[in-house]
This record gives sequence, structure tokens and C-alpha cells, in this order.
Amino acid sequence: MRLSIDQVARYHEDGYLFFPALFSVAEIETVKEHLFTAEMMRTPGISLEEESNAARAMMGVHLYDSRLEQLTRHPRLLLPSLQLAGEELALLQSRVIVKSGIERRAHRSYPWHQDYSTWYLMEAMREPRPIVIGIFLDEIDACNAPMMVVPKSQRRGLIERNMTDPDPTGTGQIIIGGRLLKELVDDGGVVALTGPAGSTFFMHANLVHASNENISPLRRAIFYVVYNPLSNPCTSSRGVWWIPDEWTAILPSADECLM
Repeated sequence: MRLSIDQVARYHEDGYLFFPALFSVAEIETVKEHLFTAEMMRTPGISLEEESNAARAMMGVHLYDSRLEQLTRHPRLLLPSLQLAGEELALLQSRVIVKSGIERRAHRSYPWHQDYSTWYLMEAMREPRPIVIGIFLDEIDACNAPMMVVPKSQRRGLIERNMTDPDPTGTGQIIIGGRLLKELVDDGGVVALTGPAGSTFFMHANLVHASNENISPLRRAIFYVVYNPLSNPCTSSRGVWWIPDEWTAILPSADECLM
């Protein structure tokens, strides 16, 4: 898969690209069979919902399953990302964010933020050059807390912390306040990313985004693959399931690797 000149330009203008059903139903079912297992739930990168055994976040899943590792190198993900980056890439992260249906426990919301703010503050990353890719493992619609993005917001650069409420979540992440958010939305609008399982987005690390609590009975899971240019390394003490210890160029797997 190669991006057109217009698609590359749109990514740099709007901060994201969205491809409905980039992966087939059969490919996504294979991913879920390898991902949601008892063995995976025992890996060190798993976070659970409060007072529940439901997974909330699954970090570094590629380290524990060869099929999932091949997905992080899938040519439908890596080749377009190489076009966007213009240089060799390393795998920064694999992670799965699960918003269970309300019968398991309503998943908390994610406030408006930029992914780069975490890597800048916690991992000393120099530039907002990662490419964040999300693959829908479930159908996502208006009912099960879709991710919302603010087009063009990445052009503001890294947004400074609001010192009147410097860290409302206690995570160190920079959370964007309502007044600035309105200004960003007045400029670029706001879009909810919805589509069938297998739909995939490519997102700039500074694109402002958020999602609400999932109060529907419909699960919403997204598999994230994050690439980072080799010229933009960072370090972390949070474990290899969060940030790798070594930076090496990643090579594409076969297009049929999931089957």
C-alpha cells in the first residue's frame, strides 16, 4: 500500500488519515484470537479496570506473540509510514486500549491531549515525529465511545500545560483546557472516527484527541502501532513493553502474515 501525493499532503495538513476496513474481518479475528488470551493477560504491560478483571490497556503485546509482532511490521502500516516520515523507522510501541461494555464496568474517558506530551515529558523525546496508527478490533460507532480528533490541531505544536490545573489526571500528561479546545475546534472542527472492524487511522503525535466513557454494552478495542524515526530516540525506565531499550530499523512483514 502506497499513499498518493494528495494523501501525504492531507496527512500533513489535517494531522491524520483514515481508511475504512483496511484489514479484513478474517485478519482482525486472527489478531483477536492471539491477543485476548489467558497468557497475554499475565504479561507485565497489562492494566486492569478498577475493581474489575477487564483489561484497560495492554502494552508491548508484540513482545509476547509472533503473529502480533508481524502485525507491527505489516506493509499496510509500515510502507505508508515510511512515506510520511521520509526516513527509517523503529517500533516505539504496541498497545491495545480496551473500553469494555458497561456490563464489565464502564471505561473511563480519556481527556483532550496530545500523545507527544507524554513522550516529551516522561521519555525526553526531542521532536513530535512518531506516527500513531490505530486499528479497530471492533466496529466503532457513535454509541461505544469513538475517538474524536481535532483536524489541523497538530500545527499548534506542543501545547503548554495549563498552570491553573497543571495535572488533573495525575499522569504527567498535558491535558488541554476548554477555552483552548474551543479555539482549536473553531479552526479545524472535530471528527469522530467510526467504522467497521479493520478500519485504520494514521495520526500525527501532536494531533489533539480524546474519547468519552463507554456506557454502551458494546466493547471498543483499538490496537495501536507507533513508529518513531531512528533520528528521534528516547529513553524510559518504565520497561521494554513501554519503550524499547534498543533502536533498530523495522522491516516489513508479508502482506498475508495475519492469515
